[in-house]
Amino acid sequence: SYELDLPDVVIAKRKLLSKRLYRRRPWLQKFASSRHSRSSSRRGVVEEEGDAGSGGNGGEEYPILIEANFNDLNGTRSLLERIVLSNEDATTDDEDDDDDGEVTNIIVFEGVMIYLDEGIPHALLEVCSDVLKKSREQQQQKKKNTNSKSKATPIGYLCFADRLENIPGGDEDAAQLEMESTGWELIDWLSKPGLARHMGVARVADSVVP
Repeated sequence: SYELDLPDVVIAKRKLLSKRLYRRRPWLQKFASSRHSRSSSRRGVVEEEGDAGSGGNGGEEYPILIEANFNDLNGTRSLLERIVLSNEDATTDDEDDDDDGEVTNIIVFEGVMIYLDEGIPHALLEVCSDVLKKSREQQQQKKKNTNSKSKATPIGYLCFADRLENIPGGDEDAAQLEMESTGWELIDWLSKPGLARHMGVARVADSVVP
């Protein structure tokens, strides 16, 4: 998994992982290193993302922490494409893989959009759905090229506990419109008091790819 956050926050989280979490649960360090080695040999994108903000440590922590500024939409799109599309461009040959190498991507927002500039939360949802649609197109094309017999359609999901734009209060109809206008299909919705008042699950809307 990958976690994107502001540079200062990434540094703080990395310190917590190395000084506290791994000290109290040293077996997690072994798991993280094993996962890093497996991902590196299969995909090669971990090292690239390490250059993008994991502090030059090769991503040897779990999750892989990457510096990002969501107010920079172009930069965010570039990071997501490097993570999602590069990972899925590689073939998987693990013995426990029985899904024809398909990948289901899940994007999680928790108390992030509250702090973004006006207009960014709406645009960020569009960026995320667009990248996941490209992911689905890439997987479907790969199945055609390899004559895959799998009939499954890879789906991208969004889980959020945040404050979305254009949704006054907790109006579910407004939430439906916001999701549809940004390329998502709302599956579940719940509003609550507080800043991160909108909670729900959505999936990428149907793609035009046959």
